[in-house]
Amino acid sequence: MPLPTNDQVIDAHDKLREFLSFVYNLLRDIARRGRDPRDQLLFLEEIRPLIEEAWTEFESDFNLDESFERIEKLEPSDLRSHGLYGKQLDLKVRVIQLRNGLFQKLGGGKLFKPLIKAIDTLLDSLMKATGIDGAIKEIKDILGDSVAED
Repeated sequence: MPLPTNDQVIDAHDKLREFLSFVYNLLRDIARRGRDPRDQLLFLEEIRPLIEEAWTEFESDFNLDESFERIEKLEPSDLRSHGLYGKQLDLKVRVIQLRNGLFQKLGGGKLFKPLIKAIDTLLDSLMKATGIDGAIKEIKDILGDSVAED
């Protein structure tokens, strides 16, 4: 099996850093505001303060720069074995972009949950390939589980 080319490796590193930044910023904004893009409450009201506190704790523990460094160290064989380059990566990123576009336009828990699921596919592969701290997946999962019904 051929390995990704140098250009594909550089492109993958860039896209994976952008993806991780996107996930971090999306989760931060959602956890802090507790509202969707339409300014409607997104989470069960009873746990809103706890969500904010949990995010603050996560944010103080998670090292985003270290995660970026781990992405930069990904070897071509790692990218290949986890489907993190070329058209495989492009497809995963595009699905996330489409899901995010719908959520940003229409809001609501019914559109937030599929976005979280799409993120999960790429985040799982990235975590397996890099060893990035699993706390980001855990906070993502619990935010998805905390959505109030639409």
